[in-house]
Amino acid sequence: KSASVFAAMVSAVAAVARHATEARVNQLVEDVAAAYESVDDDNHERRATLAAALALELSRNASDALRDHATKILPLAFVGRFDADDKRRKKWEEVWEENSSGASSTVRLYLDEILASSLARLSSSQYQIKAQGASALAGLAVDAPDVVAGKAPTMLAALTKELPGRVWEGKESLFPAVADVVEKCPAAASTFGGGEVVKTLVAECAARKKSSYREAALRALDRSLAALAPPTVGPGGGPGGGPGGGAGGGAGAAESVDFFPAVFPLVRDTLDPPSSDSADASMNDAENLDRSTAGATSREMEEEAHRRASEAK
Repeated sequence: KSASVFAAMVSAVAAVARHATEARVNQLVEDVAAAYESVDDDNHERRATLAAALALELSRNASDALRDHATKILPLAFVGRFDADDKRRKKWEEVWEENSSGASSTVRLYLDEILASSLARLSSSQYQIKAQGASALAGLAVDAPDVVAGKAPTMLAALTKELPGRVWEGKESLFPAVADVVEKCPAAASTFGGGEVVKTLVAECAARKKSSYREAALRALDRSLAALAPPTVGPGGGPGGGPGGGAGGGAGAAESVDFFPAVFPLVRDTLDPPSSDSADASMNDAENLDRSTAGATSREMEEEAHRRASEAK
C-alpha cells in the first residue's frame, strides 16, 4: 500500500533477477506478462501497475535478462504505450524506447504478438481496455504501415465489428483508429471492402444522437473516403489528390474536380437503399413519388459530377 515500500520491493525483485537462473527469470517474465494481460480480472488495475513497474525496473537494472525475453516484454511495451493510466503509459514508453531498435523493425519482429494483444484488449468487456486496444491497432498502422498492410483487413474487421451497438464511454476512440488504418493501408482496406467501412461509418453517423460521437464518426468518414479515392487528375493533366488522402493528399479543391465521382459509388447504396418488390407493391402514390425523387437526385448528382470532370479534362 505504501508507494515507497512498493518501489523498494520492485527494485529488489529486479536486483535478484540479475543473478537468478534462466528458469527463474523466465517465470518472472511470464508472471509480468500474465499480470498485464489479465484485462478482465477484478484486480487488473493493481496487477497492470505492478507489471509496468517490474518491466521498467528489469529494463533499467537487469537489461540482459530482459533482452533474452524480448518476445514477451516488447509486445506488452508496445500496447502499454497506449495505456489509459499516465504513469503506466510512461513506464511502458521507456521500456519500448530502451529496448526496441526502431519502431518499424521491432514491429516486424513481434507483429503477431502485438496484434494478438491488441485484439484481445479490443474485445475486452472493460471500456478503457477496449479503447486501448483500438489505439494500439492504430499505432501499428501509423508506426509501420508497410509491415502491417497484410494484417490491415483483420484489423479493420475487428474495429468495425465493435462500432454497432451501445455507445460506451470512450467509444469515439474507435473512429480515429479506423481512419488511421484506412489512411495508412488504403490498398489493404480496399481488399477488405472499402465500401463496407464507409457503410458502417455512415450508419454510425445516422443512428446516433450524441453530438461528439457523430462528429467523430463524420471525421473518420471524411478521412476514409479521401484515402479510398483513387488518384485524381487535375485541370493541368497532372495527378491530383483527394483532400487529405490518397496520392497527392492535401491538394487544393481545383486539383480534385473528379473526387466526388470517385467516392460517390461507395456511399450510393447507402443513400439509395434498394427496395423489395413486396414493399413497392404496397406503397401508395406519394411514397412512390418520394422514392423516385430520392433516386433521381443521387443519379443526377453523379451525372453532374461526371459532366464537370469531363469538362475539366
